This record gives sequence, C-alpha cells and structure tokens, in this order.
Amino acid sequence: MTNRKDDHIRYALKYQSPYNSFDDMELIHKSLPTYDLDQIDLSTHFAGRDWDFPFYINAMTGGSAKGGSVNRKLAEVASRTGILMVTGSYSAALKGETPESFDYRQEFPDLDLATNIGVDKSVDLGIKTVEAMNPVFLQLHVNLMQELLMPEGERIFHTWKENVAANAQKIDCPLVLKEVGFGMDVETIRYAMSQGIKTVDISGRGGTSFAYIENSRGGNRDYLNDWGQSTVQTL
Repeated sequence: MTNRKDDHIRYALKYQSPYNSFDDMELIHKSLPTYDLDQIDLSTHFAGRDWDFPFYINAMTGGSAKGGSVNRKLAEVASRTGILMVTGSYSAALKGETPESFDYRQEFPDLDLATNIGVDKSVDLGIKTVEAMNPVFLQLHVNLMQELLMPEGERIFHTWKENVAANAQKIDCPLVLKEVGFGMDVETIRYAMSQGIKTVDISGRGGTSFAYIENSRGGNRDYLNDWGQSTVQTL
C-alpha cells in the first residue's frame, strides 16, 4: 500500500489544470506613469507580520521521506530568497509519520516557517502542533470536498465550526483559515472573522485539484474534478 502523502505528490505532479480564471484578467496599460520604479513598494502585512514581498510557498507536503525531500528543497529556496514557507499538514507528524520531514530550520536557520493542520483536528492537536513547530502562523485547512472524495476521508463535519472557535480562543500564534483549492464562501469568511481569525487563504479552483487527486487515488474516477469557485470569483 502506497503512502497517502506520496500519492498526493504523484498525482499533483501529473495534474494539468485545464483552466485558470486569472487568464481572463487583463491589466490595462497606462502610458503616462505616476511613479518612479524605486518608489514601488512590494511590502505587505498579513497574519500579524510585515513581509517584504506578497508571496510565499504555500502548504504542500510532509509526512513521508519523499515529502521531506520536497520540503528540504522548498526550504532552501525560501531561505535563499527570504520568503515564507508553509509545510503540509502536520497531522501526519502527530501520528509519528516522519516528523523530521517538516522542519529544516536547523539546516536553514534564516528560514521563516509556518505550518498547518486540518480543521477536523481538535484544538489539543492544534496546540501540540504549535508547540512542536513554533510556526510564524498556523493554518487551519478546510478541505470538505477532498474529504468527501478521499477513500479514507472524514465523514463527521459538525465539529468544524467548534474547532475553528476553540483554536481562535486557545492558540496564541496567528491563525489563517485556509482552503485547499475549492474557493471560500462569504459565510465561511465572516464566521472566521467573527471568531477572531484575521487572515483567510481563499485558494480557489484553478491550481492543484484535490478532487482530481483523490479521484485518482480512488480508482481513476472522473467526477467533481472542477468543483468549487475560482480565486477570481471568490475575490
């Protein structure tokens, strides 16, 4: 039986998105500029910190030797360029599945590192994740469609809102509510903000498709691969 995390990597690399709504956007050319190039400031603020660039390496993998190899390369890129890196779900490490595959700050001491955990996990596991990783922030990922299509996926969802509230109340480091490629509805964003979560990662359809990945893992099924709203629609 293959490792689930390795399956995710394999099918993510195989997947080619048929459409991205950003392709429909066109930036309007302005012939008479107002600013000089050295006046352009790319710095931004989110998740409680100032950042030099509005880019970061988002959560991908971890929890297997192959995932660790990918994370090490990403950590090196992030360290050399001064951008943030977010690891894949730390829940695998909490089960004892290659915890060393997540944190490469000993090798790259300048690395800014964040991590994430599924919102289906209890706040106690969220606290353990923060204690183990000391992340810049903790993402709580919501992945309803992935869970529904995953052969071994979660089927109990009524606790998710409770877990969002509990994490917001009991975890000190900044929290980010993160989708995994299906877009995020306004009601979810409003609920997160009402609980004190100030940052959301809407992660719309058009990049990696976890519907495709889980359908592939489940026996080459081909339905709901295009489920969700695009990032542009969500915005």
